[in-house]
Amino acid sequence: MAAQMISLQAGYSFATTIDPTSGADSGILLSVAQLSAGLLFFATGMDRQILLAFAQSLTSQPPGHFMVSPSMVNRLIEMGASVFTTGLRLILPLLGLLLMVEISLALLGRLNSQLHVMMLAFPIKMLLSLLLIAWLVLIFPRVFAQSSKPVLQLIRTLLSA
Repeated sequence: MAAQMISLQAGYSFATTIDPTSGADSGILLSVAQLSAGLLFFATGMDRQILLAFAQSLTSQPPGHFMVSPSMVNRLIEMGASVFTTGLRLILPLLGLLLMVEISLALLGRLNSQLHVMMLAFPIKMLLSLLLIAWLVLIFPRVFAQSSKPVLQLIRTLLSA
């Protein structure tokens, strides 16, 4: 979600690639984010947890007998909303930096009207966004682990109900 929100502002939406799994047209940052999320999924052991939950679901909730309470529906909606909030928390420093760069380039263009700031805007924004994303990659595993704990807890609660 974070990569989709920032790809236009960082200037990476102009170069798009074809996603081989779905055949859809997706941006470069989005493809890199999907690959890194897949790597984090397997590196943190979430695959084993999901397979274990699936095996437990076959014994606790046989096929055709799944019941969901209204409180569980509310918790599922909250988990869906956490995708957006986590993406916004991850990308907020980069959005702030790009906003400051945009304002400073606008002021520079206003002060010196002969300077073509538009020619400088894309390389500066792309370089700064790559540098900040490289720095933010250090916290991605921690955020991934923190956001996966409530999801696993919700899965366990659904299986015990």
